[in-house]
Amino acid sequence: MLLIYTNQLTPRLKYTFRFVFGKLLGLDYRVTDDLDEFNVSHYARISYSQHPLDGIPFIQARSLLFEKGIGEQNIHIFEYEDLPVFYATGKHSLLPFDPFAATFFMISRYEEYMPYVSDTYGRFPATESFAFKNNFLHLPIVNMWAAKLGVVLSRLFPELQITPPPFSILPTIDIDNAWAYREKGITRTLGAIMQDISQSEYANLRRRLNTLAGREKDIYDTYDYMKTLHTEAKLGPVFFFLLGNYAQFDRNVAVSNRKFRSLIKSISDDFRVGIHPSFASNSDPEILHQEIDRLSNIVNMPVTLSRQHFLKIEFPQTFRNLLEFDIREDFSLGFADIPGFRAGTTVPFFFFDIDSEHETPLLLHPITVMDATLNNYMKLSPAEAILHAAKLKDTVKKYGGQFMPLWHNETLSEAFEWKGWRRVYEAVIKQ
Repeated sequence: MLLIYTNQLTPRLKYTFRFVFGKLLGLDYRVTDDLDEFNVSHYARISYSQHPLDGIPFIQARSLLFEKGIGEQNIHIFEYEDLPVFYATGKHSLLPFDPFAATFFMISRYEEYMPYVSDTYGRFPATESFAFKNNFLHLPIVNMWAAKLGVVLSRLFPELQITPPPFSILPTIDIDNAWAYREKGITRTLGAIMQDISQSEYANLRRRLNTLAGREKDIYDTYDYMKTLHTEAKLGPVFFFLLGNYAQFDRNVAVSNRKFRSLIKSISDDFRVGIHPSFASNSDPEILHQEIDRLSNIVNMPVTLSRQHFLKIEFPQTFRNLLEFDIREDFSLGFADIPGFRAGTTVPFFFFDIDSEHETPLLLHPITVMDATLNNYMKLSPAEAILHAAKLKDTVKKYGGQFMPLWHNETLSEAFEWKGWRRVYEAVIKQ
């Protein structure tokens, strides 16, 4: 057991220690602000405070974990053993930086509470992030800091049992468009046919008409393929269904459609399913509530999983809304424009609401890589995408945690710009 002394037990400190010592290092630890208890203990001991205790290994604490609210952070980044670090400490500290303050800054998404320049969809883009600006978005930096701390603690206390998180793969699938041509209703179907004709898309028109006549399978109907693939790989994917009303960015099949409801129920019989809150729901909690109820009624069970459509997140309100309607796990934490580690970690963690200074029961799952990022944003070929995703997966394997790809049923269609991308996904989830 490791006993840690600090002169003030704050919600931020408890939250960060649980993640670093508990999840990333797998240590049996306890933290105390009782100096008398600390002094008589026979356990391995370190202190975390602004000033050292005589004869006790010490990590100098910066002020972030003892503050309240949001304030401008004057952060200077430097290198320690080829690793980018910040929140520098003095010469008596076990590490030349405060790994706990830095970890809290990353996993609380502190910077996303500050003013920023949003993208076209009102999102916090990767290019605005501290990690991108300092060239470490591709690294699970929080895991790496914890590994450095683990090395130091093992040297000091060889009896400590440090257990890094195990590696796992969690495939996730968004169903934004259940079918390319089927079940769209008369108005949408006629409009699409007229558009094919006006744009001379005769190959697409022929495929559309053959599908509607039952002579061809809908190209987005990749469900049997996905079931077989994941079953053979012994992986349990999570499927997220968009059930919003038809709008500019929300264009799935109508939730009243019998075949769509049957599809959702069929998938929920084999795999976990969650709500894919519509673009419109992000600014209207009542719409979110309605969409969660829709899915719950279809699958006949409570809905506790979610992923935001377009990965649209606004701290802290998006997650507060999810908590209000009993969502307990969210899978939205990634960037659309660049793959990597938005929160600097591969390990799921609980959302800490900085405005109210408390840890919530909403578990956030970090996304590692998304199909649209590789193809639409980065313009990679399938072969290049396989190599890029493999590097990210190897990094997750090295430091442990969850490798979580985000894919779509339509990107497995082998149609349009997605020709050749099935083999990308097969390589991505290969164990």
